[in-house]
Amino acid sequence: TILAVTPTRVRLRVNGTTQLTVAVQDEKGRIMNVEENDLQWVIENIDDEEGDLVAVLDKTTGAKVTVEGKRVGEAKITGITCENPCCCL
Repeated sequence: TILAVTPTRVRLRVNGTTQLTVAVQDEKGRIMNVEENDLQWVIENIDDEEGDLVAVLDKTTGAKVTVEGKRVGEAKITGITCENPCCCL
């Protein structure tokens, strides 16, 4: 199973937003049908010296999430998991 995220890299201004999308693919690249709640996103705020978040996600589940820049620094999506992928579309 492949989790393909687009875009793979973004730059945001403070309070700027962008949408991230993940597609679940089988070993042949075919899109697989999964439940929205089976897709879990994790974000890590790397430059978090003052305890303030660099970026936040609007939600942690689903095929599409919106990330918002909160302060200058770097954040990284450190994990996307897919529970129970099922049949290909």
